[in-house]
This record gives sequence, structure tokens and C-alpha cells, in this order.
Amino acid sequence: MEYFNSKTESISKKNTVNRNRMLLFPFFAIVAVIIIMYMLPNHEALIIRTGNETLLIFTMKDGENFQINFYDSNNEVNVVNTLSRDTDTISLDSMLITGNSDYIPSGDDMPQAEYTKVEEGYLISKIDMQYQRLQLNIDHIADYTICFRGKEYHLNDYTSSPSVTLFFEKVSLGRITRYDPGFKLLK
Repeated sequence: MEYFNSKTESISKKNTVNRNRMLLFPFFAIVAVIIIMYMLPNHEALIIRTGNETLLIFTMKDGENFQINFYDSNNEVNVVNTLSRDTDTISLDSMLITGNSDYIPSGDDMPQAEYTKVEEGYLISKIDMQYQRLQLNIDHIADYTICFRGKEYHLNDYTSSPSVTLFFEKVSLGRITRYDPGFKLLK
């Protein structure tokens, strides 16, 4: 009888160990999926980079707008460029130029654009210029500012480099959480 009891206890212990192992498998599977989702580049984002250093990342949907504001010291005007995401390209949609009332921008490189005199200056619309990569040469007097979802990001606060490049790329959730200042995991 003693042999039977010890054998039963041994089988019972094995079943408990196997049951515990079976309970751990779903836990590790869920952890593995979360890690893969965190590292897998599957979010479309606007990347702002200087050289190999990423400065900012903004997740964007197709058609979503952002602005680049700066002061043009040559013409003594403030410029507000409105851009949008068009699939994988940056589309320059419109420009508002204010300040120097004598300055009228040339339309040589934007023949399809419409020029409208507004109270603040000139509004140039229907520009429809596409860029795979948009290079900004930063003059630290100009103070380039990216305006996105109601917040302003002064590029001079992020870099002392003389230029930055903007482009779209698929990125991982890990990179977004590191470089997107407005990112919230639980919205």
C-alpha cells in the first residue's frame, strides 16, 4: 500500500508541474507578442533627422497637416508653410507670407499656385509640390518651428546642426515612444 501511495504522490507532483508549465506557456507567448509588436516597424511616421541622429518622430495619417514656420531674413517676412502627408511623400499645400508688404513672392517654380492678397500679406495656395525628403537649412536666427497637433517644436531646441531632413518611414512603437513628444500609449 505504501508503494501505491508514493507512486500516486509522484504522479500527482508530475501533474502539478505539467499544469504549471502549461499555465506559463500563454504568459510567455503574450510577452513575446508584446515585445515583437514593440520592435516591429509598422507605424507610418514623419521623421525629423540631422545626419544619423533622429530628433523627432510624429505618427501621421494620410492627409494630416503640419506647419513649418520661419522668418526669412533676406526678404524680412514670416513664412508659414502648411504641409501634409500624401502616402509616403510630403506635400507642400500652401504658404502664408506676412511682414514686408513690398515683398511679392515669385511663382516661377509654382506655376499652378494661386496667389491671394490677404490682410496679413499673401496666401499662396494649390502649390501641390511633393517631396520624398525635405531638407531644411537652419539659420539659427530663422528659428524654424514645426507646428503639429496644436503644439510647437522649435528645431533650434533639438539641434545645433545647420540642416535637418524630413521624411516618412515606418517605425516601431519603441522608436515612437522614444522620439514622439506628444505620444501617449493609452489615449
